[in-house]
Order: sequence, then structure tokens, then C-alpha cells
Amino acid sequence: MRLIDADALEDALGSSDRDIYCKEWIRDAPTIEITSNDGWIAVNERLPVEDDLVLILCKNKAIFVGACFRISYENEPRWRIKTALNSTKLLNKGRVTHWMPLPKPPEDTTKQ
Repeated sequence: MRLIDADALEDALGSSDRDIYCKEWIRDAPTIEITSNDGWIAVNERLPVEDDLVLILCKNKAIFVGACFRISYENEPRWRIKTALNSTKLLNKGRVTHWMPLPKPPEDTTKQ
């Protein structure tokens, strides 16, 4: 994917029917959110989809692969991390500060 400046592109278009159609298409196109935290999302801002594996950042700057889940009787989300042999470990409440989606794997893993 190539990022472009949609505002500059829209400004460069004229007023012909085709240009007006293009401007509408640009306004309706999906956008990518650019964050200043290099992709890290604060847990108090937004949580990932429950049980989706994500990168999680703890207060002590440790990074794990884990998932968020909710316990019905608690108000605060809980986190579990993946450990060796596909087992899981629960993290203490309030320990996770940020999370980030995992990158997509390459389409062709046979090329090395």
C-alpha cells in the first residue's frame, strides 16, 4: 500500500464531472490512523478484540504476545500471555499499559 496526501490530491482536481466524482471517492475512501506512539495503543484509550493475539507492553517495558479478556464480575480487563509450550500466564491487573496488533505474516513463506 502506498500512502498519499488525499487533501493535496483533492485540491489538485478541478470541477469537471469526473473530478467531482474523484473528490467524492477520495472523501469516502478508508483512512489509516497515524499514531505518535509508533502503533502502540493505550489500554485506557481502546482495547483489542477479546481473545485476539496482540503485542502487549507492560509497565516495566517488557513486551509479550498475549490476549485481553474480561471476567464478568470485574470492571477491569485482564490479560493472558502466551508462554512456552502454548500454555498461558495471567498478568496482574493494571500491569499492561499499551497493546499493538500483530503484523500480518508474509504471503509467501517459502521464499527465503
